[in-house]
Amino acid sequence: MNNVISQRSLDQFPAEIWFRILDNLPGEAVRNFLYTCKKSFSDFLWYFATREANNGLIHAAKHKDRNLLRKILSIDEVDVNMEDEDGETALCFAVKSSDKVMLRALIARSNINTQKPLRHAIMQQEDDIVELILQSGNVNLDATDCLRETMLHDAVLYGGPIIAELLASQAQSSDFEKFNEAGMTPLHWAIRYGYEEVMDIYFSTRKARSNEHILENDLLLYAIERRKEFVALQILYHRGFRLATYPQGDVLLHRAFREGLELVVAELQLQTTDANTTGDEDLNAMQHASRGRNLAIESRLVESGVSPHADESALWATAQQGDFETFRLLLLYKGYGPIFHNSVCLQHAIRGRDERIIARALRMTARIDYNVVLVAVESDMPDLLLLVMERLRRAATQINLGDLLLHAIQHDSVSVIELLLNKLHANPCYATSGRPALSYAAERGCTAVISLLLSHGEVDPNLQDGDGRIPLDYVLDSSEPCRQNLRLLALDFRTEPSSFGDKGLAMMASLRTARQYWLLEHLRERGFEDKGFRKRRVTRINTPNKMKRYSLRSRHTKL
Repeated sequence: MNNVISQRSLDQFPAEIWFRILDNLPGEAVRNFLYTCKKSFSDFLWYFATREANNGLIHAAKHKDRNLLRKILSIDEVDVNMEDEDGETALCFAVKSSDKVMLRALIARSNINTQKPLRHAIMQQEDDIVELILQSGNVNLDATDCLRETMLHDAVLYGGPIIAELLASQAQSSDFEKFNEAGMTPLHWAIRYGYEEVMDIYFSTRKARSNEHILENDLLLYAIERRKEFVALQILYHRGFRLATYPQGDVLLHRAFREGLELVVAELQLQTTDANTTGDEDLNAMQHASRGRNLAIESRLVESGVSPHADESALWATAQQGDFETFRLLLLYKGYGPIFHNSVCLQHAIRGRDERIIARALRMTARIDYNVVLVAVESDMPDLLLLVMERLRRAATQINLGDLLLHAIQHDSVSVIELLLNKLHANPCYATSGRPALSYAAERGCTAVISLLLSHGEVDPNLQDGDGRIPLDYVLDSSEPCRQNLRLLALDFRTEPSSFGDKGLAMMASLRTARQYWLLEHLRERGFEDKGFRKRRVTRINTPNKMKRYSLRSRHTKL
């Protein structure tokens, strides 16, 4: 290799042999060889590329030599679709190396074949390279491989959602409907992986045909079997489907029942010829929609004239969700009259917190019971509580304000507690259970409620309950006492420190362990005993002996 090689010896072997020799040589040997030949590497390759430009193009793309590739592409006779022994073209190597410069130079040729390189880009999930190849306009999406799979099959299977959407935007409606050897279309794979965008593109590009419902019914059944509820609803919304057009429509309905897709069941029953018919479990579409708490389906059912069959669950669900428009439409059915004989619907309306529904239900309810008062307390709605209590008092119903106060404390209804104490003058020390309100609040541990009760003059923090315990005992008995509740109850001017005894000592010790020195100081000022507190002893340092010992004069004296 180090001998001088003449022009005649260079012409003796074909260029492909020299390319293979150079591929197997280390870099230093190649440089020495080229130096001996008195040629640069690019000039040497260009010499052989002019003789066999096709092999030179593959070699340049394989070794990422952009200059050589640009020179070879300037030759008009070069075959850009030339394959090596593995069936790879120059564009395949450019895609594998993700070299966009070489890629743009190659796809600029109008006669270039992009099928195999595009598959490589899809497998590598290079969405920007796929987009570049698609923009060239040399892509044939109708071509199939040995498995009868199109490029759209591969994009949905291996490319991911972005690449699948890119190819779907370039495809025709017929490309979506091509079956492979396994009997699957790209739409089946899109359903399996949940690519809703691909389904939207298909429905926007499809053309009306006489047999289009056959494939769509198959896709819908496949989506139900895979439990892809959103995709199944997507198919139903786009198709204008009716079960009467499908000879096996009951199969879809029963399969949706079996898979537990209640929204699909409701939509299927909505689009049947008679939407009021009942399916499995003797439930119609409205009852399924109310069971699934889907107000959008309920609204569509009501607008389509589906009778709720006086099913209170639909009305209750609508009231509790606060959907006034659907609630108003449901009230148009005369079958709902008996439902308002009791106050159950009013209770659901209060939980929904929609004032219009509450006002309508309050006006239509014939008899209000004590449960409505409890629900109003739980929802912390003082104005509604006053209204309901006024109607109950007209009916001579006895209401214990002390019990209501405890119920409000249980649900942390601060606004109702303030109403009961300040406006209705509820006795915080009396309830049917015999428990004072402050003791119950201390056990519950709500700081806002404790602070509100202590601000009331009639609340006594030293009042014992039936077990002989005061409110502060409940705070101290917890594993991790709330320091803010301790501060509120212990520092209250009405609290008597002498009534605590050993519990007071334990409280002070735990606060000292937690290093709550500010609270300890104020508790000692209130009169709580703190055995762990010791005043700091201040010893005088400058005594005569020490002054003499450490003074400069004494040291000089010793010397």
